[in-house]
Amino acid sequence: DPASAGAAVVQAIYRELARAMALRAAGPSADIVLGRGLSGASSLGSFHFRIQGEVVAAAEAASAPWFDGDVDRDRQLAGAAARAVERLRRDLGDDPGRWRWGALHQIEFAHPLRAVPGLGKWLSRGPYAFGGDVNTVAQSAEALWQDDGQVLIAPGYRQVIDLADWDRARFMLPTGNSGIPGHPRYDDCVADYLAGR
Repeated sequence: DPASAGAAVVQAIYRELARAMALRAAGPSADIVLGRGLSGASSLGSFHFRIQGEVVAAAEAASAPWFDGDVDRDRQLAGAAARAVERLRRDLGDDPGRWRWGALHQIEFAHPLRAVPGLGKWLSRGPYAFGGDVNTVAQSAEALWQDDGQVLIAPGYRQVIDLADWDRARFMLPTGNSGIPGHPRYDDCVADYLAGR
């Protein structure tokens, strides 16, 4: 839920721990493990988007090369939590009750002409607070090597089919289905998409 303070805390700690583990295991190549492509752009390979399970399993087992036993693991977890809370306070304020996952994790429906002044902003939509991560039904993922919280992967099409009544089938596109800027159907699905409907 993009409004969840708990998700903000958990995800911030995960980000810090994943970065520390990647640095420990890969040294100067840590950013590549976390999704930085060789050209400096985000790679869309699945490993760095799916690394969360590996990070959690390594932390549970305190396994090498990520950790040097339980004491080292506990020290790394405490350090990640402290860095995460410091970052949350810096970015979202001192009141943990006001922290939100969607303030750190946002999606933008950027038109290919987004970089064109004026026109690009008119054609694009967002950014919007977005929930989820790689382990939720409404999956979303960001590149951990970057620190901008930009969602790079999210469902682009959702469909529910009632096999007993085909006429009740429904589908959802993230923005709308006209593709024509200014048309009422250009962005009429955004609110429903963000709500998971």
